[in-house]
Amino acid sequence: MAEIIPPGGLPDSDLLNDIRRLAGDCRAWADGDADSHPGVSRARRAADRLDAWLAGVGLSPIPGSDVDDACMLADRCGRLYRRLVDARALPAARAVNMAWADLTEVA
Repeated sequence: MAEIIPPGGLPDSDLLNDIRRLAGDCRAWADGDADSHPGVSRARRAADRLDAWLAGVGLSPIPGSDVDDACMLADRCGRLYRRLVDARALPAARAVNMAWADLTEVA
């Protein structure tokens, strides 16, 4: 499958890796707390949004580690969103912003 470069280009490799890590951590948190937290479906949706954006540019998430809570994920997502906007990587920022909205509802 050929890489699809979105309008506005791709963020630098550090930002891409941060998106990949966040996607993996969202998935790990959702899968790890599948029965114990009412917001798991939102965390899964956030991971799905990030996974879809990554797949569109030919990348996959970095397998996540066990994250303690959704508040930490939402905070990371918000900081990443601001960095992406500052870098003018707007397609990536849009995907992260939608995931941030999901995670904020969980937190």
